[in-house]
Amino acid sequence: MDIDLSYVDGISRRKDHLHAEITSLLSQLLSIENASTSHLNAIVVKLNSRIDEFETSPSLLDSKLNDHIKAIAEKFLIVGKKPHGNTFTRAIASVVYCFAKVRGYKIVTNCFPSDVYLLNDLYLRYSDEGNDENEIFMLSLWLSNTVLAPFPLEKVQPDIIFKLISSATKKLCSSYASKSQIGASVLLSRIVTRPDSFRNGTLSQFYENNILPTWSMGSDNETQKLGYSMVLNKVLKLATLESGQYLSNLVFRDILLLDSMYLDITRPSGLRLLYFVKLSTRIADSFLACGRYQDVSKVITILVQQMMDSSSSFDTKLRYSTAKALALISRSLSRRAVNYHDQLIQFLFKQFTTHSSIQIDGQNFTRTFEVDDAVTSIHRIHTLLLFFGFVAMNKSLPIHTVPSVLSVVHKYLFFESYSGSSELGVSVRDASCFVLWAIIRLLTPDLAEELETNNSQMFLTIFQDVLKVSIFDRDLIIRRCGISVIQELIGRHGRLCLDQSDSERLGETSIRIIELMTFRAISESQKTFVLVEELLKLGICSDELCSPILKNILDQDVDFKLQKRCIRTLISVLDNDNLPQGIISKFLENLLHMCNDHSDHIHYSIVALAFKSESARRFILESGRSFHSKLSGNLQVITAIKAETYILYLVLCKTLGIDFDSSRAWHDLSVITMSVDSDDLDTLLQQYLHLCETLSDQHYDAALELIERGDKAFAKSISSVKCSRHQSERLVNLLHNDKLPCAMKALILDSFLLRFPLHKDDHSTLLGIIKCLDNYTRTEQGDVGSEVRYSTIQLIQVHRPVFEPLASELNKRLVRISGEQIDRLRVKAFELMVGEKEEFDSSLTYFTRLFEYYRSVVLEKYESTLSVPFWRGIVFSAAAIRGPSDVINASFREMLVFFRKLTPDRLWSVFQSILQILLVPKDMPLHHQSSRAINTYTNTLNLFVKLFESGFRFPSGFDYQRLYIRSYNLHINTSNVTRIRSVLRIFLFLSMPEYGSMRDARKRLCWVACKHSNTYIRNSAAHCLYELALQLGAKFDTLHLLESCEWNDVEKSSLQLKIVEPLFINL
Repeated sequence: MDIDLSYVDGISRRKDHLHAEITSLLSQLLSIENASTSHLNAIVVKLNSRIDEFETSPSLLDSKLNDHIKAIAEKFLIVGKKPHGNTFTRAIASVVYCFAKVRGYKIVTNCFPSDVYLLNDLYLRYSDEGNDENEIFMLSLWLSNTVLAPFPLEKVQPDIIFKLISSATKKLCSSYASKSQIGASVLLSRIVTRPDSFRNGTLSQFYENNILPTWSMGSDNETQKLGYSMVLNKVLKLATLESGQYLSNLVFRDILLLDSMYLDITRPSGLRLLYFVKLSTRIADSFLACGRYQDVSKVITILVQQMMDSSSSFDTKLRYSTAKALALISRSLSRRAVNYHDQLIQFLFKQFTTHSSIQIDGQNFTRTFEVDDAVTSIHRIHTLLLFFGFVAMNKSLPIHTVPSVLSVVHKYLFFESYSGSSELGVSVRDASCFVLWAIIRLLTPDLAEELETNNSQMFLTIFQDVLKVSIFDRDLIIRRCGISVIQELIGRHGRLCLDQSDSERLGETSIRIIELMTFRAISESQKTFVLVEELLKLGICSDELCSPILKNILDQDVDFKLQKRCIRTLISVLDNDNLPQGIISKFLENLLHMCNDHSDHIHYSIVALAFKSESARRFILESGRSFHSKLSGNLQVITAIKAETYILYLVLCKTLGIDFDSSRAWHDLSVITMSVDSDDLDTLLQQYLHLCETLSDQHYDAALELIERGDKAFAKSISSVKCSRHQSERLVNLLHNDKLPCAMKALILDSFLLRFPLHKDDHSTLLGIIKCLDNYTRTEQGDVGSEVRYSTIQLIQVHRPVFEPLASELNKRLVRISGEQIDRLRVKAFELMVGEKEEFDSSLTYFTRLFEYYRSVVLEKYESTLSVPFWRGIVFSAAAIRGPSDVINASFREMLVFFRKLTPDRLWSVFQSILQILLVPKDMPLHHQSSRAINTYTNTLNLFVKLFESGFRFPSGFDYQRLYIRSYNLHINTSNVTRIRSVLRIFLFLSMPEYGSMRDARKRLCWVACKHSNTYIRNSAAHCLYELALQLGAKFDTLHLLESCEWNDVEKSSLQLKIVEPLFINL
């Protein structure tokens, strides 16, 4: 009823690519027979996953399936004899099973070679006890195709038939519902249905020697019974008329009648019952073919009795199978014996009720069809409804029975049954929709018109029922089923469901309903209320649509969110002329009467309706401050409904000018917002504060204190108030309070977007906001300051012209953030800086554009102000210690490309900016600086390390001595191992003869290696010395000295300084 073709279409478009992948993977698999088990399994898993993608459209496999199966079969014949073949053959057999699972075993069977000369070889492999389930399944299918060859198999080997039956029977009875059992059942059915098997007695011998004893001797082996049931089902399907009738007599006498007596006692599995139903259907078809209607009646009785007596074992799959079986029998009877067919329909219809007076023939449609719930279980209702659905779908439901069937469906469309928290009635409602869908498709316009003439408003009632199901049913699947029914009903018989007085409007209304009633419209329960509003505008089923909404509003057990949505819907349509005013008036009367019950949902409903309903508004006005007191006193235990009711009441008072106790209100608000966190409450608080316009300094400071204590509602809403200059400064200062979590700061900044007043001349406030871009707070959750930076950028982006007077301060931050790691931040910052939106398909293209901007804009116009901030950002991408490798590599690569494009003078100027970052201010020692500043030093040092390691040629005139001094200052008086290691690497490169700081750098490396207090640092410095010695071609004695020093012992290593230092200075 509800087929979503989007995925199927996707497979159709991708089939060529999937075929290519399957071919490639299969070729790869077939070429690695000696590979390890793990390697084989990895390829099989990937290959099977590609095959599984065809599950929604399996026929698309056919173009290549024959080639794939033949390739597997050929490889199997070659490899199966080798000692390593077991692992490999299991792998390729699992691929065959996957093909069969997706495409069906019959199609896959026909793809195997049918060469008779392979029969003996295949049998030997099939009978091998070392085979796994997949190998047995594959060989079963292969043999199944081979034994169909029109050739006397005895000529291959005299006893081959006996051997195959014996081996297949053994596998059939070895495991329950396994792959080997399924494969064996296919093989056995093919063998015994060969044309010569009936003539030479193979079929009868197999039945008498194997099948019959399993039942006649009272065996309780369910595996055997299931296996033989599977074989018999296939045999009866494949057999000729003569052999089929012969076997049907035997099975009916020896198995079916016996099982029907003992199934309730033995309580077999659902699968055994399923094959019991299938066998019953096959036998009934066989009896029908020869006119044995009395025996057909017995089979039907057995099936119905099984349905009536079974309970928990009668699962959904079994119900569908039983209903289909009875429907197929019904269709056959309608062609051969109409009288029996009508009796079957009447008999099954009566199973809905114990009232003997109920007849299906000649009954008119009724809204009050009586059923006896005490004797009608869910599994029986579900099966009976499915039966009538299948009968209608195969066009064999008598037209005169439609009103009676629709009367039953009208009863069960809203059926609910619970077991604990589980809802069991879904299957019944689903089947009811199915029956409607099938009947609507069965009826021609003329037949529907004739039925409507004798059953006034039958189709309108069904339309109203399905409309309510589609909108109000809690289960999405049922709502979707309802949509399918409505589309069919309006499309085929719309004139019987809608007002026919205006034919032109009838057509427009029909089209509009079909446009509105889509799967997307009911995909979420909230969306369905929009649908209700649209339908009420059309005047469609106003009473039926309003009644559930009004009921939900008054029912205190209904979820609060659902009640709110119902109230909003009611408010939105109160002015609608199509609304049933009598029902609405009665509802309002009941609502106001229930107010004295102190029900929270009633209070909310009255307050909400007072915005538009005169009677609700009058009630609140007449209640005066007592209503406020009642709501306030109700806050002793705060819930979402109480909180939202209270703030909604304040909004109502402000909107309508109703007097209330403002001091009490403010106290209550402070309690509410700290207790309840919901989007609706936030919205209401924003509305209230906006209506207040201004707050006194006392109340404003109290609100800020609530924010400091973690009140999210006020954080989102405080900017709704028109604040004074002093209040504005207080709020902005709060953004720089280290104790306030970054998440709260981000909420405040987000609220600024639409409501907070920003002025060009208020430089203090604007600068306070800009400085939020410097928030780099880190916690265990990571860079939480990024939330603040992002919200700040969004705010500035919306109010960009306002920040123009402080463009210089702003651009210093933006150009820095543009060079950092976080994608969404750097791209947003760059777009804000350049003043236009840009698209980047990768990190590489982004940094290409960024360095181009630096070259053409920053260096040309703003070098003195923006060059250093730019590099303060770049070092966090190009030289980051950790982070996404694609961003780090792209930034560093594009930086090198950029350097090559610069003139020597310009390159020297750029490096002066970079060196400036390493300068530690005299008035701000390292231990007073922020972690962000410390990380900036570390990453800048690492940038120089990466440049040295990449062989970068620094510009002539580069001040290496300054680099040495600033690096030196950053590695003393610190325990930061990462920074010291970077400095040591810089000293290593500066120790080369071509750099001016060679002597100082070498001396410092020697000192650190010998005398530093940290063992790890001493070893790192010693490693640098060793690397230096190697690069300078030092003698063996020098290398031996370094290797023999005990760097882990500071006392011993200190003694080496007088030896090591002169040695390296003169190296």
